[in-house]
Amino acid sequence: MTLKIVDLSSNNPNWKEQIKGTDGAIIKATQGTGYVNPLCNAQYAGVKKAGGVLGLYHYAGGDDPKKEAQYFIAQIKNYVGTATLWLDWESNQNSAWGNNAWGKTFATEVHRLTGVWPGVYVQASSIAQVASMAANSALWLAGYPTNEASWSVPDFIYSTGAWKDVTIWQFTSGGGLDRNIAYLDKAGWEKLVNGSGTVKVTTPEKPATTKPSKPVANPVAKRAAKAVNVMYGFHQLGGGWLGEVTNFGSGDNGYAGVPNKPNDYFYAKVSHGSLKFHVHTVKSGWLSWITKGNKADLVNGCAGIKGEAIDAVELIYTTPAGETYQQAYYRSQTTKRAGYLGVVCDDGKSLAAFKDSYAGIIGEPMDRLQVKIAAANPF
Repeated sequence: MTLKIVDLSSNNPNWKEQIKGTDGAIIKATQGTGYVNPLCNAQYAGVKKAGGVLGLYHYAGGDDPKKEAQYFIAQIKNYVGTATLWLDWESNQNSAWGNNAWGKTFATEVHRLTGVWPGVYVQASSIAQVASMAANSALWLAGYPTNEASWSVPDFIYSTGAWKDVTIWQFTSGGGLDRNIAYLDKAGWEKLVNGSGTVKVTTPEKPATTKPSKPVANPVAKRAAKAVNVMYGFHQLGGGWLGEVTNFGSGDNGYAGVPNKPNDYFYAKVSHGSLKFHVHTVKSGWLSWITKGNKADLVNGCAGIKGEAIDAVELIYTTPAGETYQQAYYRSQTTKRAGYLGVVCDDGKSLAAFKDSYAGIIGEPMDRLQVKIAAANPF
């Protein structure tokens, strides 16, 4: 048994239409220690009136996790016991991004206040950051193989990391609506509401969907994967911009960077689809995501801080709707050791060398990087 779930926030003013045909919704309640979703009460009442199951989530702002947990519960205390509770762990507007202990501290405080362990929402490529929550919290995983505006559930292709099972999968945000499939029934949902522990439902390789009562038309075939060029480059620490690299190959020495020379800025862009990226510096940790690479714009087009060595890079490629799924594959070297490190990619599937959601080793300045957008590992 599965449930069709949407997640709602103030970005869903058309929520009354969006909940039709669903089994329920998870609603944004709070963020940080100073924001409450102004539509939360109306959305909650509307879903309840429609007979749907309910959840409430807090978006991490990166402040003191105990204070954020207290703020969350103070705002929704009248709803505790009627809705599942969740932490939304994302990089945007989250100053604690990269802190692997933050989520567990938040969850422990929510449990102390309510007796309920909150679940956690996280993108597939960053699941390692919340692995400390796996013992008590249900997993709500985000990963978009096709990102279509449809309730047709694609094959599940992601690692669940420290979790044996995924409880909810957000499989698309196509058309401006986050669609989720929950691998439980309403009774299982109530167990989460009442703090009875996480629901253990094994995720099949190909998640089952309810068969329609009437035949439906064959889905539109996927367009073939389009060749995508990725252009990227480093700014050398204490120096200037190095030459831009397209994909990787012998014509440009096969990589961005210079052996044994650290870098303090990075940018990347693609010829088709979209790409976002961010970097980790030895001094300041993970920095904000950048969505449009432009080496002439050090604030909004590049990732980095002047004078701080980059030691890790993470990239996520989004395939245009209707096309065969592709992703960013990349690998790096550091100034501290010889040879390339293991290949990583957006979701880390089927890569024996995959250990993290990023390229690099924390604490070791990165000197070289190779990137390619492809449907399979090109290295």
